[in-house]
Amino acid sequence: MFEVLEGPHVHRKIYQNVTLANSSQQAVEIGTRLKTDIYLACGVTGPTQSIDVLLFKPVKIRIGIKRDLTGEYGDRNRVLAVRPQDFLPKQGPSASPTSASPSTVAAKPDLPWNK
Repeated sequence: MFEVLEGPHVHRKIYQNVTLANSSQQAVEIGTRLKTDIYLACGVTGPTQSIDVLLFKPVKIRIGIKRDLTGEYGDRNRVLAVRPQDFLPKQGPSASPTSASPSTVAAKPDLPWNK
């Protein structure tokens, strides 16, 4: 879980599952890449046994929208990229609109002892 720290959506929570085990190799690769992005954005470069090193670290994330094509569920936010808090996106004509305004958030796992 991430919590927005500034801007018009302050205190909004963004949930994202990270798939590390699955029969789909592509899903595992995407999940592993996202996990690596989270660790690097939080400044963790070595092995760790505890998720505590990621708690409450400010990072910037890029959000996309996952649409349910069946119409059964509503649209959902989807974390596309996680970068360090001091990350500056590319500026200029080739920069995409979504990369020009990343949100600053803090990682805050949705665990029973955090409630």
